[in-house]
Amino acid sequence: MYQLKYIPTDPIYLVGSSFEIQVDQTEESLCIFMDGGFNDSKDVVYFEIRFHPAASLYYEINQMWQDTLKERYDLSEMEKHRWVSGIYQVKDFDSPKIKVFDPKNSLNLVKFLVISQYGFCEVIAKENFEIKQYQSQISP
Repeated sequence: MYQLKYIPTDPIYLVGSSFEIQVDQTEESLCIFMDGGFNDSKDVVYFEIRFHPAASLYYEINQMWQDTLKERYDLSEMEKHRWVSGIYQVKDFDSPKIKVFDPKNSLNLVKFLVISQYGFCEVIAKENFEIKQYQSQISP
């Protein structure tokens, strides 16, 4: 089973009751829009998490997502962080898929889990990603 590493995003926290995925094949990028907030505020804020380049994506919207992930990952890191929504990196992930997308290993692709309140998204992308406040709300 693969281990997970929680990636803190302080002062941002992610909730994920709103969750939208946007793929841009031309730019090879993936954006995930999630709700959350800042640690010092009670206002709901929307964030854009951008992975560029992104090589692979799988997502599942299902309130029983923990059961699905238990089959694939060691969830002790999630338990340690009280099942908090957010971004986790899959440690020591060496999939044949990564070699297909990056045969020379020049992109430093890794696998991430983005956890929302009602589901999860698995992403193979470059190790660096950006997260920033999104100015308009996600459509319901």
